[in-house]
Amino acid sequence: MQIFFGACLFFVAVVMLAYGPGKLLLLLLKRTLSPVEDFTLACVLGLVASGLAYWLIAFAHQAHLYVLWPLAITAVFVYLSADKWKSLIGRFDQLALNNEEPVRRSRDRSGFALVGIIALGVAVLALLPQYYTNLTLRTDGTMRVHPIPDVFLHIAIANELTHTIPPQAPVFSGHPLTYHDGMDLAVAMFANATGLNPRDLTLRFVPTLFLALSI
Repeated sequence: MQIFFGACLFFVAVVMLAYGPGKLLLLLLKRTLSPVEDFTLACVLGLVASGLAYWLIAFAHQAHLYVLWPLAITAVFVYLSADKWKSLIGRFDQLALNNEEPVRRSRDRSGFALVGIIALGVAVLALLPQYYTNLTLRTDGTMRVHPIPDVFLHIAIANELTHTIPPQAPVFSGHPLTYHDGMDLAVAMFANATGLNPRDLTLRFVPTLFLALSI
């Protein structure tokens, strides 16, 4: 139940932190894309924009204010989309009054194939011991641990990024980190905005998002 609630919360965070900012950029650039291209490019651009915003806010030692970023983005998005929604509602009302023929639905089934491939990728993540089942509790109270040092390193870096920008080396306090931390910054960003555990984000939620966007 905790994982299910976390997944729902993470989905909301993806919409507010990834898709929302990226969609605003696409609207400003006046780009017209297919639905899949629109969602993918918006999420990639939004992750970059939100990550940069988190870095700057945390660098100013105001990480606790980062929650205002997705709220502000959502408010701007709703404001800019209000006229568009009114226009669409007006068109639907006009079609209903004029009894026009409904638009034929596209017979393109590529979307089902895409969903199937993503589901296959998620199944692979579920089967690999270093992802979904790693660091989870068994019924007897013990924890499943797949001992890959890289996993613990990235969780430690993500934890470091939740309170220190630029990050210090997790195992050498006071020394700057000389290691790439782009994915870990995304984990820290989502952890700060949602309160989700960096462990769940690193092993389960963020890999699923990156997998889906890559596919």
